[in-house]
Amino acid sequence: MNHLRVLRATLCWAVLGMAGLGCVAAVADADRVNEIMFLVGDGRLNEALEQAHLLMTQEPEDVRGYYYFTWVLAKLDRLAWGERYFLEKLKRDPDNAYYLFALGTIYRIQTDYPRAIEFLEDAIARRPRQDMFFDIYLLAVDVTGEHQRALNFLLGLHRLDPDNCYLTSSIAELHYYLDDYNGFLRWEEIARAQNPEILATSILTIMRYQMEGRDDKAMALARQRADAAGRAGRLRDQAYYLLHVGNLHLYANEYEQCRAVADEAFGLCAIIGDEELKRYLERLYADYYAQLGDHLLAQEHYRNVLRHAEGIKHLRRQADIHALLGVMSERMGNLQGALDAYNQALVLSVKAQQRSSQVLALKKLADLKHRLYEYDDAEAFYQQALRMTQEMSDPFSETVLESDLGLLDQTRKQHEAAMEHFRKSLEIADRMHLQYQKGVVLECMGWSLFKMDRRAEAYTYVENARRLFADIREDGAVADCDWVIGHFLYKQDQFGEAMKQFEKVLAAARRLNSRAFEVGTLRAMGACSRKLGRTAEAIDHYQRALDYLEEIENSLLNYKERISFGEDLFSNYESLIAIHEELYRRHGRAQDMAEAFRLSEKAKARNLSSAIAQTRLLQHLAGVSPERNTEFLLLSRKLEDRHKLYTDLVRAGVADTDVRLLSVRSEIGLLERQRGEFLDRLSRENPRFFELLTPGFVSLDELRRRLPARMAAVEFFVGELDTYYWLIRKDGVRFGTLKLTRDQLEALLRDVSFNLFSPRKVDTDGNFLRNQRWAGIRTKGMHELCRRLSSPWAEHLAGIDRLLIIPDHMLHYLPFEMLVDRWSQEGEIRFWLDRFAVSYLPYAGMINTFPTGPPPDARLRNVLLLGNPDFLRPDTASASGAAAPVSLPWSEAETRDIYRLIPRSQLFLKGEATEKNFKANAGAFRVLHPSTHSYLDDRQPFYSRLVFASAGGVGGEDDGALYTYEIFNMKLDANLVVLSGCETGLGKLSRGEGIVGLNRAFTYAGAASLVMSLWPVGDRSTAKLMTEFYRQMWEGAPKSEALRAAKLAVARDPQSRDPFFWAPFILQGDPGPVPFRRDGWPRGAGWLLAVSAVLLLALGFWAWRARAR
Repeated sequence: MNHLRVLRATLCWAVLGMAGLGCVAAVADADRVNEIMFLVGDGRLNEALEQAHLLMTQEPEDVRGYYYFTWVLAKLDRLAWGERYFLEKLKRDPDNAYYLFALGTIYRIQTDYPRAIEFLEDAIARRPRQDMFFDIYLLAVDVTGEHQRALNFLLGLHRLDPDNCYLTSSIAELHYYLDDYNGFLRWEEIARAQNPEILATSILTIMRYQMEGRDDKAMALARQRADAAGRAGRLRDQAYYLLHVGNLHLYANEYEQCRAVADEAFGLCAIIGDEELKRYLERLYADYYAQLGDHLLAQEHYRNVLRHAEGIKHLRRQADIHALLGVMSERMGNLQGALDAYNQALVLSVKAQQRSSQVLALKKLADLKHRLYEYDDAEAFYQQALRMTQEMSDPFSETVLESDLGLLDQTRKQHEAAMEHFRKSLEIADRMHLQYQKGVVLECMGWSLFKMDRRAEAYTYVENARRLFADIREDGAVADCDWVIGHFLYKQDQFGEAMKQFEKVLAAARRLNSRAFEVGTLRAMGACSRKLGRTAEAIDHYQRALDYLEEIENSLLNYKERISFGEDLFSNYESLIAIHEELYRRHGRAQDMAEAFRLSEKAKARNLSSAIAQTRLLQHLAGVSPERNTEFLLLSRKLEDRHKLYTDLVRAGVADTDVRLLSVRSEIGLLERQRGEFLDRLSRENPRFFELLTPGFVSLDELRRRLPARMAAVEFFVGELDTYYWLIRKDGVRFGTLKLTRDQLEALLRDVSFNLFSPRKVDTDGNFLRNQRWAGIRTKGMHELCRRLSSPWAEHLAGIDRLLIIPDHMLHYLPFEMLVDRWSQEGEIRFWLDRFAVSYLPYAGMINTFPTGPPPDARLRNVLLLGNPDFLRPDTASASGAAAPVSLPWSEAETRDIYRLIPRSQLFLKGEATEKNFKANAGAFRVLHPSTHSYLDDRQPFYSRLVFASAGGVGGEDDGALYTYEIFNMKLDANLVVLSGCETGLGKLSRGEGIVGLNRAFTYAGAASLVMSLWPVGDRSTAKLMTEFYRQMWEGAPKSEALRAAKLAVARDPQSRDPFFWAPFILQGDPGPVPFRRDGWPRGAGWLLAVSAVLLLALGFWAWRARAR
């Protein structure tokens, strides 16, 4: 979409802000003013100062002399002298409005805005009909954001002088600044009736025409006023009118005329030496280059404008420029740069309390979140922006945001809801004569109609949009319509015609320098080539698209955004895997099977591999670089403080769409980016060390060689159209498809899940209430799921007793041990638990993280246990202040039994089972076992949490809630983390990343393996399972076999034989044994030895007495 049209309202700000300065030469005799400007432009500043002083002394009632005197003083860097000069004057004549004005102007230049406003208000109160007083005053007010206060002040004066046109136009301008567009239109009409000729009123009228979609009238008026100013010799007025003409040419895509007008205005600027005007022209040149696709040059100009805005402390202008820099970064494929810029824009606009700038930042953030597949975030940002727009009565922004919400629903395949948003947007666009927006909505409606199988209507809508775009010379939008038509042809199996269409679009994308557009077209061409049987060509198209997307992902430094972006990459991996599977099936070449496996691994391991390496590097950071260690700790503390502020706001009941909450999230995004930059820099500073610590990828042959003789690995890749598997054994590999689409697999898993959980046949103690009919239904469903998932390869599991499952997509939610491979109506049931010890990995390369080197630090103790915390406060249960969690008496029994079993352990119970004790001790143990409640936030997985006893205040260091983002910042050396609470293995499912929640946080923090649950668990059965699990591990069993033995022990109990009780716990990571310290006596052994010694002594004494007799 043409970003200038989206940002039209923000571009008007600059013109309003400078309109006043154009009035300085509005007096008929402009010769003396022009002479001063010529001298300044020629660099003869002392002569210019003399002329300004002469004008000031000869015409003490002419405000221009005072303005230019201070202006030239600023160029000579003599403002301090000027301040003393006018203060002395003011002592002798305290009611002189011109001295007050001069001092206010000096303070504004010095960015002392409160004092500037104070002096300028005094000046206006004494001389309310001096136009320049209002101009400088509004410039100062605009920087501070005190528009409402200024409006109240001017309205008070207006009641005394209602016919003052300068006062009226200033009130209209303030209504615009306050985003009160109805008020702006009302006061603009009054100002135009009073005096339509002055610059301020003319600019307001031009803006009104633009808001009403009457660009032709706006252009005519701006051109007329520029010509009149030129004839009258008012060079500054002429330059500012030309600036507005240039902007209007740019809106109309008349680039040559825009450049010519901008150059003319710049020539005038060189003559008059106006630095402020140069900044506004630089903004115009930046917009011009942005439209031509020269994004680097556009960025350079925007940054110059930003530096000026930062110099004068203009927050709202900084926010707007950050938004535009974000647009440029996004167009260049730098999504991290775009995200940072939009976050910064939102933070600044909230500080400036400027709603239109907030709307712009919210919209751009929402667009990017939409692109990153973070749909909930995108909807929150769009909805907040729409609400603010409706409150401001801004129809242009409203129509854009309605269509954005429609596009979001369209992405979610909710086409009826999307059409409702599009109709609202189209109605506003028609009313406001917004041709471009109308074309956008028609194209979007065509897409939804096609998906709703109303194809004839769809073609009509898109063709109408294409004609409209062609009429207004929107080449990019025309190409977009061509792409949609190509997609329609592809869906109708007209692959040759679709290919021609996409080739035309690819040429346009390259001409427009739009890499994002290019990659979408390459993917479409890859699909067409594949259908046309041109396999090599299809691979080339997909690979080029994949290279570009990986380049974008690598630029993202925020881990959360990298996870989300994986959605965009995944379809490319799927397409390439499908092609190589087809080639393998056709030719049987091992390299095709290996390449498909490499692509599957790359899809899953892109981010986790480097994240694990960075974590290991952080664990050694204090030794590698103490300075970097301190820097990281400070950054982590800042990030944690922002996270805590966010949770405090949520606890206080602040709505998800509240701009305060969204602003804090933006600040968190900026800090996450800084954290990513830090880790990236750390990796570059220690390249060899980092490379040694990186798990990396594992090839198919390498994985096969590393597997033990009786272990097999099964990797899955779930695509939209099929599910792929690799069965890897020491003696060979099998590769193929399961003939299961993603939707079919989800339906199968939903059926099993419904039968497992829906009829809650569990009492308050978690005891299974037997129901044979229900159990039969569930068992049959698990048998069917087992058949569909394993029938192509299950017969090749002979001689295997250990399985390493590498799941994908919804399979992350399935404990494979509960699959039934033998079932009959007579009651014969065999679970996979009976045959295999199963462990899981997020991706096969994690096998490189399994401990193979020297034993762990001997100082590490065995098990850290926390059980049955005292849940004293309800707000630890939920960020929204839900009811407090219930106590866990069986958790206490569980942890006491484990504590008695494993020596060199530590146990915290009840009031001592605090977050503080967990954090303080976690780094000193080989096994961590917090037996407590967990709470899942699947929308914001970084706010999922474990709940402990609370010893601190809300949001404090020990508030009883250990959030995912806090775990990410911990440094662990644990071989195993056991999360025995309910649903601890759940989180947000991300394509190519698996489940992101507590599990990912502990892996990132350094845990080699985790035991976690996939659904709510029973207290009694869990306590029994955990105690047996630890007993098996203490006796030397590998973790996977120990967990299997514990599950079998629970399953033998008639009260807990149902999979509901034993199946939820899975082991992710290293399946090998825990290297417990065994240099201490078993717990209780001391008392046993003491008693034995006493008995021996007594026996010896008795024997001695017997012999003595």
